[in-house]
Amino acid sequence: MGEDKCVSHNKLSGHVCDVSDAASKHAVQGFFDSLRAEVGDNGIGVSVISPSYIRTNLSTCALTADGGTYGSTHSTS
Repeated sequence: MGEDKCVSHNKLSGHVCDVSDAASKHAVQGFFDSLRAEVGDNGIGVSVISPSYIRTNLSTCALTADGGTYGSTHSTS
């Protein structure tokens, strides 16, 4: 029988100066690192997949609080 797995998806990194985004990514990574330590002896593998940047129009098409479109793409460099 194969090893049981728990897999999470997490963005690679957030935008500079976006404290809540950075904190939530750190929390997800830390939670799954701790989970890996706790369940590893029971044959359960834990992975966090953090893909690199993918340029999309998501932020360009996103809506602002007043219902307008955001209108620009965040820099990924």
